[in-house]
Amino acid sequence: MEDITVVVAKPKEQPEVRKVANTLEAFQKLVGGYIETLTDISNPDHLVVINEERRIIGLSYNRNVFGYSVVGPIVAVARTDDEFSSLTETEVEYYMNLFRLR
Repeated sequence: MEDITVVVAKPKEQPEVRKVANTLEAFQKLVGGYIETLTDISNPDHLVVINEERRIIGLSYNRNVFGYSVVGPIVAVARTDDEFSSLTETEVEYYMNLFRLR
């Protein structure tokens, strides 16, 4: 399985670009548990991966994304044919700006 480019945003930290293995285990490690995805309604090929149990386990507030108040780590990723895929340079720039703490 090849590595893919994602943008990771942790609570109270600036976002960062990472290369990660495109595996369930790698995404679970990034968010600290079971994964859930949120889809950008304006572009269904853009997803963020979050921790499914984020509120139950008391993760900290992170950011508002796609109209949701999200807690815990956020991983932005593209979707191609129902599989996670690398973000393009333009998509990386978009998410870096979206997640940037002001």
